Amino acid sequence: MLQPLNLGAVAFTLSISYDVFLPNKIGIQVAKLKEDSGLALVYTDCIKIDAEGRELEIISSRCPPPERFVREYLTGGFVTAVTMLIRRECIGRVGPFDESLRAYEDYDMVLRLLKHYRLEYVPITTMKYRWHTANMSHKFRILQECRDRLFLKVLQSFSPQEIFGDLLAYKSIAEAYEWLSLVFARQFTFGAARLAMKKSIEESFSLKRVAMLCLFKLINVKPVLWIVLTARQIRGMIKKRWLANRPVWGNKSG
Repeated sequence: MLQPLNLGAVAFTLSISYDVFLPNKIGIQVAKLKEDSGLALVYTDCIKIDAEGRELEIISSRCPPPERFVREYLTGGFVTAVTMLIRRECIGRVGPFDESLRAYEDYDMVLRLLKHYRLEYVPITTMKYRWHTANMSHKFRILQECRDRLFLKVLQSFSPQEIFGDLLAYKSIAEAYEWLSLVFARQFTFGAARLAMKKSIEESFSLKRVAMLCLFKLINVKPVLWIVLTARQIRGMIKKRWLANRPVWGNKSG
């Protein structure tokens, strides 16, 4: 859950858990927003810490070029939400965070801002993000449902050109939607996988695509999802124990 807070001429978002701002975080990001009126959002790297404050790892972000941003964001989010600083007037234009999304509301905000503004990544660490079992990142079933809803929103509100960008230089729109449908299916977001495959079929009918669409309908059953999500939860617990004994190498904080 993210909560917007006002800071003079800009607004910033942060996790409501006990995260830690590093020195100069706000100053660095506010300066970037003041330098460029076309920027809506500035984000950085952060350090993951456990409930006791031990540093686990550095979470590095990146910023692909505009023609790749949306599709790469859908295949693996790279904006660290807890570090985001957003210009208040931009939120006024695109609307507030979608409170109906219990997770991924930060992804949704980033994508809505991207339709009108530019974003900038500053490659420094500006805060410590506390990672514990109460985090939303551990509630896999809620995450799965909200991620599917987010992907559906993107498919409904973004054009093929906005989603696929330079991918359309060597794939047809039908091929691009088919590719994205398979990406969604591998993430077990079958609502979005079905819609993307339907869009592919609308562009260019093929029996293979119809067969895959039927398959996505058949395997979207609760027992399968329960097994997969339970396995992910167990993997998350194992990763937490591994990270607790792994030192952080280097620190890019400003």
